[in-house]
Amino acid sequence: WQENPFKVLAGVGIPSVLYIFKGRTEKAHLQVQSMIMHTRVFGQGLVLMSLLGIMSFKAYMDHTGKFITEAEAEKRVEDMEEAHEDFITKLESNNEDEEHIKRLVDEIRRAKVQK
Repeated sequence: WQENPFKVLAGVGIPSVLYIFKGRTEKAHLQVQSMIMHTRVFGQGLVLMSLLGIMSFKAYMDHTGKFITEAEAEKRVEDMEEAHEDFITKLESNNEDEEHIKRLVDEIRRAKVQK
């Protein structure tokens, strides 16, 4: 939900405002205009407080990053170790290839000198 905080706000706000309106309609002494006005005022307050809370939490999560489980952290460590081993293997292979090419070049030069 961190990527779409407004969907969360809508998911919390709409049912809450409907619940507030339902609570106002149970009060028989209020006129319809008063029920709507009360619902709007209380609904706006609830949605604004929800917005502040959700956006504050989103800003905190954006700043500190997403939390991962220990299993995910272990998996990342294993992936990094595998990548490191692959890199070292490729580096050694490249060094061996370079040494082989140098030996071939030296042999060719010696062969040219001997002719």
